[in-house]
Amino acid sequence: MAAVGEMLRLARQRLGFTQKAAAARLGILQPVLSRYENSISEPDEAFLLRASQVYEVPRAFFDIKDPVYGPPVSVHPMPRAKADVTARDLDMVTAELNIRVMHLRRFLESVRLHRWCEPIGAFHPDRSKT
Repeated sequence: MAAVGEMLRLARQRLGFTQKAAAARLGILQPVLSRYENSISEPDEAFLLRASQVYEVPRAFFDIKDPVYGPPVSVHPMPRAKADVTARDLDMVTAELNIRVMHLRRFLESVRLHRWCEPIGAFHPDRSKT
């Protein structure tokens, strides 16, 4: 389950901010932001309201308890001279995908599915009409 710190990191990475740049926009020092993101310290309500403005997310975003997933090991950028995808780009994509998964989970939990028709049988190519 995600903690406030994980959601702060996710919101920051979605916009491609470094911790240093985000801390400057939030009006705090980078080590303080690092402690918040790593759940070493808990941010106060005033900070979360400011973060919601800077990161362009609703305040309730930081209260989401869904798991936050990282990219599979196979897509972590390897150190090489010319990388097509930077680590920051990968963080941005991963953050966006996490947010979309959270939205999809909320949608599916709120939708009540009904059986509108009978189940479709298995397709058998040799039995199909030509």
